[in-house]
Amino acid sequence: MAHSKTHGSRYGQKSNMLPGTPVYTGTVDITPTATCVSYSETGCTVKHFNRLADFTPDECKDKYWLHVCGLNQAEQIAASGKKLHLHPLLVEDILNVHQQPGVEDFDNCTLVILKYFNPSDGDMPEVEQISLVLAKNCVLSFRESNRPLFSGIRKALDNNTGKVRSKGSDHLFALLLDSIVDSYLPEIDKTEELLVNVENQVLNEDAEMNVREMILHNRKRYQVLKRAILPLKESFHRLMRIDHDLVEKPTIAYLRDVCDHINFVSQSIDSYHEMILSLMNLYTSSNDLRMNRSMQRLTIVSTVFIPLSFLAAVWGMNFEIMPELQWRYGYLAAWTVLSGTGIGIWMYLKRKY
Repeated sequence: MAHSKTHGSRYGQKSNMLPGTPVYTGTVDITPTATCVSYSETGCTVKHFNRLADFTPDECKDKYWLHVCGLNQAEQIAASGKKLHLHPLLVEDILNVHQQPGVEDFDNCTLVILKYFNPSDGDMPEVEQISLVLAKNCVLSFRESNRPLFSGIRKALDNNTGKVRSKGSDHLFALLLDSIVDSYLPEIDKTEELLVNVENQVLNEDAEMNVREMILHNRKRYQVLKRAILPLKESFHRLMRIDHDLVEKPTIAYLRDVCDHINFVSQSIDSYHEMILSLMNLYTSSNDLRMNRSMQRLTIVSTVFIPLSFLAAVWGMNFEIMPELQWRYGYLAAWTVLSGTGIGIWMYLKRKY
């Protein structure tokens, strides 16, 4: 079931508050839980916390990854932020699930806010905010729901795939980023299929579907993708600075690969905007063409029957002296004139048009 996210009363709670005030702006009612994965070259240890308040950084040795599910208890998130020495503005951004995607550097860490597309059978993507924090020897991830996520990375840590445990936290951070960005690709493919279907419906004159509603629906879908992805493109380059304190040089290659995926998705979204505009123009032109054809048929009918109506009106006048009315073959002659006139006009129009 999709989680409802609206700019309702909770979002309005942030008005008239000081910066750094922790307020959860979402609507997902899940008690915050945490999973801490401590890892080193020799192995990894996983600890689950049913209450986020039970977590303390001292329980995690070496490098660790803390994954938090559930943000509806802002006080617990803020208290954990103090334990982890997170800036109040950073905690505020994590709790604000309507935050624009982007990268922000703090004194001791870097925050990346992304939008994740949960798998869905519907036409509109189910968007969820994921907040990733990179600090010295640790990575933090925050999300609203408790749906399965990052299972492939958990498995890689267990099996030490690609010697991931021997690398720094920045490498794990890059893997998490790549996993989220990869969720954009199925949505891009789905959007392309939907737009191709709309184009086929526009070109099909016998289509019974409401093409206008389909175009507007895809336009809304485009706007969702645009708000979720394009802002990230503008700020992601900050992570790839050579002088970044938390990112080692070998990791920049992985971040550059993630950046390439973001650029590809962004270019696809831009092309979809052009496709939607083209479909709207094509739809308008098709409607105009259908209207012109209807008007042409009506014009032909009118052109054929106006002379016939004139002749019928003349012979229908009630004058006493109308010689052709008394003629023995007048009725046959009238039909001959009417038929000949109608057929002649129709053949003339057929040749001309």
